[in-house]
Amino acid sequence: DRSWGVQEKTITCDHVVVPDGSLASSNSVNANSRVILRRISILKGKLMMDSVEQRHVLLIPPHTPAINNEYVIHGSSLDESISIAPVAAGIHDPTISVLHLTTIAKKDDASLLQAATSSIIKSQNDKCEELFHIS
Repeated sequence: DRSWGVQEKTITCDHVVVPDGSLASSNSVNANSRVILRRISILKGKLMMDSVEQRHVLLIPPHTPAINNEYVIHGSSLDESISIAPVAAGIHDPTISVLHLTTIAKKDDASLLQAATSSIIKSQNDKCEELFHIS
């Protein structure tokens, strides 16, 4: 969804750290090619209710029923205490977190990480909500 005026961006680099076989060869693209999916969300409220500071690493195993992911989903959640998330002025719960999810997939399907985000929020009894995201 490009409704916020975000343009497609390509960044070239010499080195990429990803699981073996997750990037297609520059010489050929075949049926086994994979894409890297990424979703960055701004959340209001605590993602993990039992923690004061929101600094977490998340791993969602492959074939999680609510998500139906073929590969592991890697994530991190960081809050405003380390100056990575905006400070929420004027709201009851001042905790704002940035949730960053990444996985590989055989096709570009943004709904996969949307389902993962929803599942994470529901696992915390919907005590936080997604304010904004970009995929």
